[in-house]
Amino acid sequence: MNRKILSDIVSNDMSITKTDAKLAVDSVISGILDGLLRGEKISLMGLGTFYTLNMPERNIRNPKTGEQITISPKKVIKFKASKLLKKELNK
Repeated sequence: MNRKILSDIVSNDMSITKTDAKLAVDSVISGILDGLLRGEKISLMGLGTFYTLNMPERNIRNPKTGEQITISPKKVIKFKASKLLKKELNK
């Protein structure tokens, strides 16, 4: 599913124009991204929680050459599904 399909679903469910639905979907996605950029946890009841983790610098070995490589520190985005979502997926 992509933004267009999601916007179409919102438009049909709420009986609003596709333009208004697209604006609503874009606004929700923008809010989630802004929160993640500020380092906040974003919890959506029934869906799950988006959050960021700081991954430290680490050394790995290239399996092909055996050379040691240093991976610089970075932030990663994680998602933890809610119990309700897990239950629905496993019906």
